[in-house]
Amino acid sequence: MVEKREVVLGHTISLSCESNAIPPPQISWYKDGQKLTSADGILLLPGSYYTLGIIAVPPRVMGPKEEDVNVIKGHMVSLLCDVQAYPAYGNGLNILPGHILLSVYVLPTLKPRPGGEIVTLQVGSSVTLQCEARGVPPPTLTWFKDGQPLSLHRNLLLDGQETRLQLPDVAPGDAGLYSCVASNQAGSSTKGFNLTVLGNIRLCVSFLT
Repeated sequence: MVEKREVVLGHTISLSCESNAIPPPQISWYKDGQKLTSADGILLLPGSYYTLGIIAVPPRVMGPKEEDVNVIKGHMVSLLCDVQAYPAYGNGLNILPGHILLSVYVLPTLKPRPGGEIVTLQVGSSVTLQCEARGVPPPTLTWFKDGQPLSLHRNLLLDGQETRLQLPDVAPGDAGLYSCVASNQAGSSTKGFNLTVLGNIRLCVSFLT
């Protein structure tokens, strides 16, 4: 029987493989067919059942290059618990395998990096607010203005994991806090744009006679 588990990148998860055999059985854990050891960052705790403490794919330091954003090639990991125990009666080994499919989720990362930007424009100018995200599974991108969703905005463009909000001929009513939120099963990340629209300056000159 295959058990399915989930974990977020960089978090720790405990996986158990039960066995009450006497004498204590010989147990081994395998990841995608390769035997795991303590050098792989795991901790094997003996007892009435055996627990494998494994740190999901360790997070990488994000860099400016495109390939650095793709922190993991595959998010499904196959783990096999192989228990070899002598049966209470009879001869030979009793092999009791346990199979776990571990889904590793990656928190969305945004380009530019999460934070805030200040955008100041004159009335009548145009601007494009851009937001690009990566994550496992691919995140959903949503725009907000002052906390209200802009899903039906006529100038909202979505291209895969990149989204652009075009604001042509801005008016004072376009000013506000725009937020791009990328979310998936691992959580969410937010990028904010604080847009200020400056009015035209009118000079009034009077002549004294």
